[in-house]
Amino acid sequence: MFHPNGKELIASSRQGIQRLPVRSPLATRADGSAQGLSRLRWSIEPPRKLPIAGASEGRMDLDHNGRKLVIDMPSDHAVVIDLDDPAKQVRLAGHPSHHYVAISPDGRWAATGTFQGNGVQVCNAETGHSRPSCCPTASVPRSRSVRTASGS
Repeated sequence: MFHPNGKELIASSRQGIQRLPVRSPLATRADGSAQGLSRLRWSIEPPRKLPIAGASEGRMDLDHNGRKLVIDMPSDHAVVIDLDDPAKQVRLAGHPSHHYVAISPDGRWAATGTFQGNGVQVCNAETGHSRPSCCPTASVPRSRSVRTASGS
């Protein structure tokens, strides 16, 4: 996925989560000169691995500012990572068989949803504490947003 600033790509693989700095596409001709617009070439720098215990090929989502990343991990939990301080990680647990993750635009809340399972769990992205499950009998495939109400 592209970071909102357009200057890096975040990729998930068996090798872990990696940040790949990119430079804007350069307009070039087939002979490599900058005259004409026959193709675009991206410049991708060597990756930097995020310090996460365990590999993840799971789903990811970024908040609006690209500061917080939520990642679906293979062992029934998700992790919220502060990209400004990658050592700061919050584990989201307690939602068996979750399959989807999302983070609110402001980065305050993270949600997990199931595929052919039950419920949506909404957690505080700073602490990992969960709110009471909403939609307890619904699965949420392809969902990117969850609405909740809070007194605070």
